[in-house]
Amino acid sequence: MSERADRLVLDYVSRAADLAHGVLRQDERLAFVAELRARIEADRAGTGDPKAVARVLARLGDPAALVEAAKA
Repeated sequence: MSERADRLVLDYVSRAADLAHGVLRQDERLAFVAELRARIEADRAGTGDPKAVARVLARLGDPAALVEAAKA
């Protein structure tokens, strides 16, 4: 695993968690973050290539949109 790739994932998940704060209840937020992290890890399939990880995150889209979808 690449430190840069791991940092991309951490930054993305942290941004989503921050955006979910105050929008989702704490238990919903924790579940949302856990599911998001699991989805990212499954999609990245162990790759440490930062470009591949960036593509995975781009496919997921804007974290704000994910929070909105989780709220519905």
